[in-house]
Amino acid sequence: MLQEWAWVQVALGYHRDRKPVQVFCVRDRGSYQDVYEQEKQQFLDVLTAYADVEAQLALEYVNRCRFILTTRMVEDDVTDEGYDFNGWILEFYQEQCNGIVQIDRQGFYSPKGELIVDLSSSAES
Repeated sequence: MLQEWAWVQVALGYHRDRKPVQVFCVRDRGSYQDVYEQEKQQFLDVLTAYADVEAQLALEYVNRCRFILTTRMVEDDVTDEGYDFNGWILEFYQEQCNGIVQIDRQGFYSPKGELIVDLSSSAES
């Protein structure tokens, strides 16, 4: 399924007693293009509020992106193993697709895994 370019959602389990990590992929064409455009615009709106070089790097990645991969976990159910598994998924995406990662209430991370745009303070307001 993941070898087909048009997949939209898959559940990936990391432990049989835990709920799986849900992985969603929306693209610049085809199904859910409207969701892709909305999500991309939200990222662009956030990043244009920052003037530093790191935010401009993230903005460049978002402008060039052709798809957005999202993972979702049930916070009350996920364990450290689940967070590690989710990290592996995101790391794989970064390495294989030349992408960057944005984590809600944290920020944008470079392909090297370094926090380059800190959104933690803006999430608190």
